[in-house]
Formats: sequence, structure tokens, C-alpha cells
Amino acid sequence: MQIQLSARHYKNSMSYIMIYAIIGMMSGLIFDVMLTYLLSVSPDTANSIASYMGLSTFAASSIAILAPKTGFKRIMLLAIIVTAFSLLLISSAQSQWLISLGVFLVITGTALFDVMLSPFIAAHTTERNRADFFTKASFSSVLGIILGTSIGGPSLVWLFSNKLNISYSEGMTLTKNLGTLSFEQYSYYVSSHRVILILFAAISLLMIIPTFRIKEIAEDYKAEISSESNKNVSFLMLVNKYIILFMLYSVLSRFAASLIMPQLPIYLTDIGINRVNISILGTLQYFAILIFIVFSAKIVKKFGQVYTIAALCLSSVPFMIILANGYHYGSNVELFVGAALFFRAGLVNAATPVINSLTMELVSKNYRSLFSSLLFAMHSLSQIAAGLFAKNYLLNQDFGYAYAYYYAAGIYIIVNGILLIFFTRKYNHSLAEMT
Repeated sequence: MQIQLSARHYKNSMSYIMIYAIIGMMSGLIFDVMLTYLLSVSPDTANSIASYMGLSTFAASSIAILAPKTGFKRIMLLAIIVTAFSLLLISSAQSQWLISLGVFLVITGTALFDVMLSPFIAAHTTERNRADFFTKASFSSVLGIILGTSIGGPSLVWLFSNKLNISYSEGMTLTKNLGTLSFEQYSYYVSSHRVILILFAAISLLMIIPTFRIKEIAEDYKAEISSESNKNVSFLMLVNKYIILFMLYSVLSRFAASLIMPQLPIYLTDIGINRVNISILGTLQYFAILIFIVFSAKIVKKFGQVYTIAALCLSSVPFMIILANGYHYGSNVELFVGAALFFRAGLVNAATPVINSLTMELVSKNYRSLFSSLLFAMHSLSQIAAGLFAKNYLLNQDFGYAYAYYYAAGIYIIVNGILLIFFTRKYNHSLAEMT
């Protein structure tokens, strides 16, 4: 039975969106300050970040399965506490094992909110307004990421400069080539990271406030279980040509993204971009996402969802090739790499809402949660595989970070070819046809 949107449903949805904005900030931290900190104190962990993401996503998917028994709110409170604790652990631990544990926990804590987003919003919205709330959630997350990356890098350089009693511009110059730092300077550089991590641990606890504003009842998280009587949910219901091919598409796409995104700050540092400009470039990527998402809806209305996904993703390939050659741009590296990052991020992420729409169309209403959990589990295995490939082979090669973009570009061409060949006839609907 379709729920009617009440004041409680609206309040719960908006509370989750507020939380999701802070989670965006945490994500910005993970792929910015935390990663460069790990490169200093635990290089093996930094180079294996994709594997940690995979393991953490799998753990988060497994925990989220408990929602029909425990409700969303308890899991959310657990995730908040785990996130704050793990950031403190990473910032203070000397043991490599404890640092690795902290990384696993912080990514698990933030990933839980990604896993629960779809079932939570679906439980508190109707079919008519669901897309609107998903869009708000996506925008809040991206804005949070922008804020997180904007605060992280500049704050780090400011702290570093203050510790050395030098100007901000001098500190920014020093972070451009870490190999030239003295032992004392490098120690201050690392300790500045620790302060930022502690600050974000405190910020993460703010999520407790909107979480306590959520008023949930059993029907919010148990309705789907009884929505189809006398039928058992089975993985066999998800076995058909389109689902198998889409899972292949999704898993390979995640593998490609996991080759390039986790190591991006390391690669940018490697090609000579200073710490502040790395954060600025990261922020510009997220502005690109906001801009391009607006135009993606118009493209879908005219060309259909399959054509839109393929066109946006394939259009990003030339910019990946530009990024792969980042070592060759000399003094123009920030201009060329910055422009390529902007367009690649905007094009690829503009396809995300359309991909989510297509995903939910492949299965009936009663099996969406199962399909979503299965995709998250497969994504986690893909991320683990990408991390192992990067650590044991790719990053051991000269210019290994650059080669990752060539691999990703090749995969994008293959998977979007699969999408066009097999999905166009049946699933290339425009938004107008879907409404």
C-alpha cells in the first residue's frame, strides 16, 4: 500500500538529508586530508584504500540488512559513534594495525548512510515526490563534500604555517614538494593533519541532533516484507539477461572508478600540485557535478535514459586521457588537469541519477531492496579487487597512477557499449514517458 506523505514523513526525510550533508563532509575529508595523512603515516593503507572501501561497503551492507528488525535510527546512531571514534583512533594511533582498523571503521560508518539512503527515503515518500527527495539528498551530499574539501586543505596549510611561524603562501609552497621538508617541518605537517581529523570527529557528532529528530514506526522499515504475500524473496527472481548484464556494467564501472578516485590526491601531489590547490581542484569537481546534474534531466527528456548514460560516460573518456598525461604539462599542469577533472567529474556524475532510475526499473517493487543490497555487495568485491590490483601491480609501475586512467577509460568504453547494445530497445525511455 502506498503511504501518504505526512508531516512526520517530511520531517524524517529532511532530517536524513541534513545528516547526509554532514556525511558528504566526512567523504570530502576521507578523500582529501585523511588520504594524504595516511600517505605519511601508513603508505600501505593509503595505497590499499580501494580495498578498504570494498570491505567497508560489504560490512555496511551486512549491517543495513538488520534495519527491518532494529529500525534505521539505531543503526544511524551506531554509525555516527563509529565514525567519530574511528577518526580519533586514526589521528592518535601509532600502530599500523590500529590505523588500518580506524580506516575500515570510518568508511563503514559513512557507507552505512549511503546503503540506507534508498530504503529510508523510499519508506518516507510517495512515488510522486520520491525523485525530488533523492535529488535533495544528492545535492546536500555534494554541497557537504564541497564544504569538507574547502575546509580541509586550507585549514591544514594554515595550521602548518602557524606551527612554523611562516606566511600562508610560504606554507602552501612547502606542501608542493614534501620531499624538501626537514624532519621538523614534516612532523608539523603530519601533526596538522591530526588536528583536522580531530576537528572532523567533533563535527561528525553533530549528526546526533537530526537523528534524534527522526520519529520512526515499525511500518517504516517493515512494510516491504509483507508487501507480497505467500511469496518468498529469492535471488532466483533476480536472474535474467538484463539484470546480469546490468550487474556486469555496474561492477566494472565501480572497478574503474575505484582505480582512479581513491588515489587522486596522491596523484595530484605526485605531478607537483600543492596541497591547497589539490583541495580547490577537488571542490571544483563537486561544483561541476551540481552544474551537470541540472542539464542531465533535460538530456533524458530528449534522448532517453540509456542514450543519456552512455553519452555522458563516453564523453568523459577524452578527459581521462588528458588526466593520464598529467606528468607532461609542466607549469600548465594545474590548468590542464583542473579542466579535465572538472569535466570528467561533471559528465560521469551527471549520469548517476539516470543510472539509479534505470536500476529500479529492472526489478519489481518488492525486490528493490534485495537488488540494491546485492549491488552494494558486488560493488564491495569490485572495490576490493581494484585495491588489490592497484597495490600489487598498478602502483608498483612507473607512472602507475597515470596508467589507472587508461584502464578506466578502456573499461568505460566497453561497459557503455554493452549498455547501448542490450538495453536501448527496452529501456531507453525519456522522463516524460516514465511519468
